[in-house]
Amino acid sequence: MTDRLAKEVGFENVDWGTLYCPVGLDVGGPTPDEIAISILAEMQAVRYGKVGHRHMRLGAQRSGNAA
Repeated sequence: MTDRLAKEVGFENVDWGTLYCPVGLDVGGPTPDEIAISILAEMQAVRYGKVGHRHMRLGAQRSGNAA
């Protein structure tokens, strides 16, 4: 079904392995502006070969609890 829909909108021979879904890093922002920033952040991470990770507060690291 996905291939059929892609063809209907003009995309032929899509390499699905190169697409990201869902797109964007989980930065917790619900607004369109914040979602756009999360997408740009993921694009930068991919461009520079970085892997997204969960951020922790310094106090949580010391006590062993994730933020």
